Amino acid sequence: MLPVKSWRWPSMSKSPSLDLATAHERMRQRTQAARDHEAGVMFAAESFDAAMSAAAAKGQSSVIIEPSIPMDVSETETAKAFVKMLKEAGFIAEWETRQRGEEEPWRFLRINWGPSSGKK
Repeated sequence: MLPVKSWRWPSMSKSPSLDLATAHERMRQRTQAARDHEAGVMFAAESFDAAMSAAAAKGQSSVIIEPSIPMDVSETETAKAFVKMLKEAGFIAEWETRQRGEEEPWRFLRINWGPSSGKK
C-alpha cells in the first residue's frame, strides 16, 4: 500500500485536497496550544489559591486540580514549573490518571499539605 500524502473526499470530484502531513502537524500544534492554555488557567494564582483555601476551610489537607475538560496538561511547561515550585515549598504534588469509558485518559494533580508534607 502506498503512503497517502493528500486525500480527496471520494464522493466529491471537486472537493479540496487535504495535505495529511500538514493536517497532522497542525492538529498536534492545536492540541498543544489547548493544553498550554488550560494549564495557564488551572495554575493561575487566583484559581489555585481559591481551590486550596476552600479545601482548607473544610478541614481538608489536600486538593485536586484538574482540567475543565479531559486532557493531559502534565507535560506542559507551566505544569512542570508549578509542580516544581510546589515541591520546593514543601507540598506533596502527584499526578494521577483518570479515564471514563472510551474517553482518552487525562491527568489531574493531587496536592497535599498535611502532616506527611513539608520540607525534608
